[in-house]
Amino acid sequence: MKIRNPFFDLAKGLAVILMIQVHLTELFARQDIVETTIGKVSLFLGGIPVAPVFLFIMGYFLASSRKNTKETVIKGVKLFILGLLLNLGLNAHLLYKIFANGVNLNPWNYIFGIDLLIFAGVAIISIAIIKNILKNNIILFIITSILAACATSVLPELKPDNVLGLYFYSLFWGKTTWSYFPVFPWIAYPLAGYTIQLVKEKVTIKKTIVLASGLLSIFPLMLTAQFGISSSINLKQYYHHGFYFFIWSLFFILMWFSALWLFEHNFPDLLVMKYFKWVGKNVTAFYVVQWLLIGNIATAIFKTISLTGLALWFSAILVMTSVLVLLFNKIQL
Repeated sequence: MKIRNPFFDLAKGLAVILMIQVHLTELFARQDIVETTIGKVSLFLGGIPVAPVFLFIMGYFLASSRKNTKETVIKGVKLFILGLLLNLGLNAHLLYKIFANGVNLNPWNYIFGIDLLIFAGVAIISIAIIKNILKNNIILFIITSILAACATSVLPELKPDNVLGLYFYSLFWGKTTWSYFPVFPWIAYPLAGYTIQLVKEKVTIKKTIVLASGLLSIFPLMLTAQFGISSSINLKQYYHHGFYFFIWSLFFILMWFSALWLFEHNFPDLLVMKYFKWVGKNVTAFYVVQWLLIGNIATAIFKTISLTGLALWFSAILVMTSVLVLLFNKIQL
């Protein structure tokens, strides 16, 4: 029986809940609300505490996985296929309008959009290959992570004139509107998580050192806060960021993990903490269900909801997603 880590369940659970709120801000909220301080806070909380945290943890567990290369690649392929199916599911209402009602939008941008699950699948496949080349050499993994984070600033911007070339470009580093998580720079985060686990296998890392480092990371974050925050809330910059924001994100993740560890260590039995950890335990199902709900509802009410309405929708989506995941778990049993 697999032993779960309650800290990582907490981090993943909180991340997917923050993801729900930012999806609502991006797709439900009126544009004037998005531009307010509340809207910007929502975008920030839906940034580094979400995808970079997910991917860092994913890399961490890939390093400790006992799966062989073939099994890891198969896992990645399954995630990639699940991502494509999720694209179809969450955009079902919109695709119906495009094909049945003649809405003037390119359906392929929605069917093949590079979202988190598709990227995760490609990243897992890539890391399965990379680890065989680098032989779990810590220095080489650090260098590879840095190079991945720098790649977007040196790779050429292309305009492929064929569908296959455009999709390949968008999947790996393209700045198309439907490429949210291209391999570069995003693979830098699971590579960083992978590296930390390699270090942990060789060196005993005391919790006091981690907490002290988390506290000290506040200072560089504060000194460069304008850069980090502005990059987080500008979606184009966030999805296609470079090396400096990657480093800023790592400092933030260190601080974030330290704060979450303190909460988990001191208040593990709080009802809200138990809920977050339950969500983290069921993170893939939670991620899929919330997107199916939000994606299809958004087509009907795109950017028309007030701030009060946004809070009500957040509560409703959270409840509906939790209930559906509970039902899914019962069916699985």
